[in-house]
Amino acid sequence: MQNSIRTLKSKLDRTGELLLAVRVQSGASCEGMEVEEDGTLKVKVRAPREKGKANKRLVDMLSRAFGAPRSGIVILRGLSSTRKRVRIER
Repeated sequence: MQNSIRTLKSKLDRTGELLLAVRVQSGASCEGMEVEEDGTLKVKVRAPREKGKANKRLVDMLSRAFGAPRSGIVILRGLSSTRKRVRIER
């Protein structure tokens, strides 16, 4: 069964922390999020990859989607890659 954003948010509510594998598509024509079959969160952002703009927008989107403060979202691995490991804390 495919995970959903709602399932991930529920897990964050229960545990207070969530570790995610994230794949970012920068420069997308529309923004959005979906959970892929392997459990990776795919995030489309309009922001370009340059000067950390896509990473900043990623943090903004995750903050809004999961109701977590921006300071509670940390990119652990993959700052310059499309594949990232992200921790979200409440």
